[in-house]
Amino acid sequence: CHRAMLLERGDIVEIGRPREVAARYLELNFGRELERARSGLELPDRAGDGRARVAEMWVEDDAGERKNVILQGARCTFKARVRFNETVEDPSFAVSWVNEFHQNHFVVNTSVEQERTGRFAAGEELLFSVAFTNVLRPGRYDLSVLIAHRGGGADIIDRWERQVSVVVVA
Repeated sequence: CHRAMLLERGDIVEIGRPREVAARYLELNFGRELERARSGLELPDRAGDGRARVAEMWVEDDAGERKNVILQGARCTFKARVRFNETVEDPSFAVSWVNEFHQNHFVVNTSVEQERTGRFAAGEELLFSVAFTNVLRPGRYDLSVLIAHRGGGADIIDRWERQVSVVVVA
């Protein structure tokens, strides 16, 4: 078929190309599943000295829309909004995509090259982002962020784990 329609409780949610409608269906259903799971699940406390905290994190598609279902082969961007509670110089930033078997599938870290990231004063905010073509295999991925003091990454400022769940579809 060349057109599809998504209904929810008798109301039309979307009409369009089958691939896009199927992705919207997965996004709606997996998003609700995640909300239900989180409502009864207590996640571990955050680690770190708290000099900065990730306020929120999300994944966007190529059009800049927040998504919890992304297509394999499509461009996407991970974003995290960070607020500094104290002055921090050259923190490192990392994000990991972990599969359902708790294996890291994609990790990006600024500390590998000892990159200078800047000086951030108390009260400042920044948007940390990583854009890439999604070559991950289909499945569910939980995303975690780590902010550490300059060095090897062991001196943690903030570690916020499994706060976003994304489903990759082929």
